[in-house]
Amino acid sequence: MRRLSRLPAALPLCALLACAQPDATDIDAADRDACADILIGEYAINQGAVRTVDESVASIAIVADTSGSMSGRKNAQLREALGMMVDRLDTYRAQGRAIEAGLYGFTASGAAARTLVPFGAFSADRFRDEIGSLPADGGTPLGRAIAYAERELDEHATGRRSLLLLTDGRNERGRNPVDVFGCVVEANRERADAPTQLYVIAFETDVDYFSGLMDHGAYVRDASGALELQETLLGNIRMILEAPYGASSRNR
Repeated sequence: MRRLSRLPAALPLCALLACAQPDATDIDAADRDACADILIGEYAINQGAVRTVDESVASIAIVADTSGSMSGRKNAQLREALGMMVDRLDTYRAQGRAIEAGLYGFTASGAAARTLVPFGAFSADRFRDEIGSLPADGGTPLGRAIAYAERELDEHATGRRSLLLLTDGRNERGRNPVDVFGCVVEANRERADAPTQLYVIAFETDVDYFSGLMDHGAYVRDASGALELQETLLGNIRMILEAPYGASSRNR
């Protein structure tokens, strides 16, 4: 089992989260122009008014790979892991944590992302209903899915923004996820807007494919088999929900 991460495993949680924040780096004019060309159309994000972040609220956009490669055993294991995630989120909610979340997948054609559970105050019942019939067909538009989830966070999130991507494959449709997320990071930084922390779980696929996302501050881990998928997903939820207040302001 391999891990790609900026987080040293031996440090306690709060120290890990502090270490996870990448240094801000400027991009040149050519790269800025390239981002202007990328963040349009189906990759457009909300670049309007900058939002004030409520540090007590965890805002989570969860993108689950619903492509054809996830059919059969993988789909069953993904649904089980997501069910455990819902139970864990509901426990945090019962303990008084403010959580808002949305669940997203891919269209049947695999050409775009779509909403499975609309973003809003976390509802375990709504998530369970959708997870029970999670589809598995079509292609894998990872770049488009990242832009879609970021747009949802821009429009609806009130708290610290996290984007959690679970996938078993490479991008098959549209722009590269590294380019898209890099431009999302830069757009948020340019506007001094709240950053989005990206978590990627590479499920039984080459984790090195996602290493470029680390340059933009993503936390990337692999998972081989059902148990590792569950452990990694719940570990990410723990980091998101137990991050010290103020962590989002250090994110970029």
